[in-house]
Amino acid sequence: MEPVGKVVVVTGGGKGSYEHRQRMWDVNVMSRLFAARAVVPQMLKQGGGYLVHAA
Repeated sequence: MEPVGKVVVVTGGGKGSYEHRQRMWDVNVMSRLFAARAVVPQMLKQGGGYLVHAA
């Protein structure tokens, strides 16, 4: 794959409190991890499955 140029990443710019950013992380990232941990053992027992995370 050929490079297409510079990559720019824009974040929230530090807006909001630490607690707000931590809550966003917990909701957007950790909840998906916890859900996967809950269902993967059963998926392995049954021979497979799919995890679909929608934004």
